[in-house]
Amino acid sequence: MPNMTKKHFVWLAKEVAPNIRPEKIAEFVATVATFSGNPNFDEDKFIDALESASLDERSQNDLGPEDYKW
Repeated sequence: MPNMTKKHFVWLAKEVAPNIRPEKIAEFVATVATFSGNPNFDEDKFIDALESASLDERSQNDLGPEDYKW
């Protein structure tokens, strides 16, 4: 299987991650890192993308910071 591309990571961050419970995010990131096959996978950068996607999702649903915690 070829390595995952940026497109895959963006899809995971925007479409999949919002459906994961906040307490499972660290486990999700570790799984993505392992599955990606990319030795240069940057967990911090991916977590930033997850947080950004989460903020976008919350703003579209009119949720405030008190409604959803990382």
